[in-house]
Amino acid sequence: MPKSEEIKINLSTFNPNLKSLVGFENGQFCRKNIESKLGTFVDLEKKYNKIFIIIDFPIKTINMSFFAGLFGDRVLALGENAFRLQYVFNTRPYNNMLVEKYAKSIIFDKRLEDNFRWAQKPTRTTTQSLHS
Repeated sequence: MPKSEEIKINLSTFNPNLKSLVGFENGQFCRKNIESKLGTFVDLEKKYNKIFIIIDFPIKTINMSFFAGLFGDRVLALGENAFRLQYVFNTRPYNNMLVEKYAKSIIFDKRLEDNFRWAQKPTRTTTQSLHS
């Protein structure tokens, strides 16, 4: 079965009322929400040529820990170049620069890779306080 061209995922849909996407556990929580509605990122990668990630109003910024919680294992599994070919970020120029920096950091920082081994589920207190 040939792949479909693209899917668009707007992060503000999965993080309503947040202006800043911060925290590893919050990134994992966002991923859980996305995957519960759309399927796993692995399945989406098999189904679509491009996965467009839209970061727009009201979201102003995304930090490294959130990015790692949301996409870290995909960067490691695909490698930086393949990740950037599959995942296309539509956001402010400053955030695009950050996303590229974060993808490189995940590849080159062994400590981040180790975090993915133990941090499988978001903690209840963090996700409840931000999303209740």
